[in-house]
Amino acid sequence: MDFALALREAEDRDDAAGGRVLRNLQFDYFQTRLAGYTPEKLQGYLEGLAVWRFEAGVAVFKTADQPCAAFAALEFPEGIRVLVLGFCYRHRVSAADWWEAVIRPRVKEYLDA
Repeated sequence: MDFALALREAEDRDDAAGGRVLRNLQFDYFQTRLAGYTPEKLQGYLEGLAVWRFEAGVAVFKTADQPCAAFAALEFPEGIRVLVLGFCYRHRVSAADWWEAVIRPRVKEYLDA
């Protein structure tokens, strides 16, 4: 849902570059690059990233700048899974507000499931 809304916002603002960034995040970064890593390579890559926030022991990462995406990497017996938590074309107020209003509740919802 966030992805479609962020794309629509980029289109409404006639921001082709912003739309490309969002598509690259979804299709190149998450679905191709990270999904193509071996578990060991993904672990090493994630260890090199700065953690944006922690919630109940879960490290949440955010891509730089805007448009952006937030995601978590969760360990399971079969390996690490990347959970995309949201996309944002432009923060309505701030990144901290996006965390509190959107991303943090999604992390909590996932942990409570």
